[in-house]
Amino acid sequence: MAKFRLGRKRIIFLVVVAVVIIAVVVVMANKKGNSKTSVQTILAEKQGIIETVTATGRIEPSTQVKISADVAAKITFLGVKEGDWVEKGDLLVRLDQELFAAALEQAEASLRSVQAGAELARETVAKAEKDLERTATLIKRNLESQAVYDQMFSTVQIEKARYQSVLENVEQAQAAVKQARDNFSKTTIYSPMAGTISTLNKEVGEIALGSQFQEDVIMIVSNLDEM
Repeated sequence: MAKFRLGRKRIIFLVVVAVVIIAVVVVMANKKGNSKTSVQTILAEKQGIIETVTATGRIEPSTQVKISADVAAKITFLGVKEGDWVEKGDLLVRLDQELFAAALEQAEASLRSVQAGAELARETVAKAEKDLERTATLIKRNLESQAVYDQMFSTVQIEKARYQSVLENVEQAQAAVKQARDNFSKTTIYSPMAGTISTLNKEVGEIALGSQFQEDVIMIVSNLDEM
């Protein structure tokens, strides 16, 4: 009789536990069914996309000019040092002028020589033309032969051709003088702008190679107001 009562209490306990579990499940299910998902909305419109890129770099002036020599020569004068302020037209560099001065003198001497030759050739042509005119007059008077006239005519043509050749030599000599004078002028370098000497790569006594061979920057003039 005692064993039967004990088993009956155990069954009641299990039934109560099961009812409690079922009740909990039902309550949880009802809460889950009643819960609402919160959704954020916004009006669709056209917008720009901003992309940011992070990188390393170097701050430089907005305007800077690299100063190089156009001819190769030794630097004999530097009128500035790094950090100096210069105005447009200030003398920056002077190169050795000896060779360029000698070349200019030689070119000018050659020009004078060919110009003298051209003047002589012009006078020769003028004389030959006068002789030809005189011969033509004598032929009209039957005082000279046609053969002499033809010879004089050929002489005039030869002298004119020679004079034209000398004139071409004069043009070549003039071009040589212009080139020599231009090279001489390039031995002095002036500042193309107002600014600060931000970089100085050369010293007095060093050789400026000349930009026609390779980039050989003597200095850099920069405008440091805008970076």
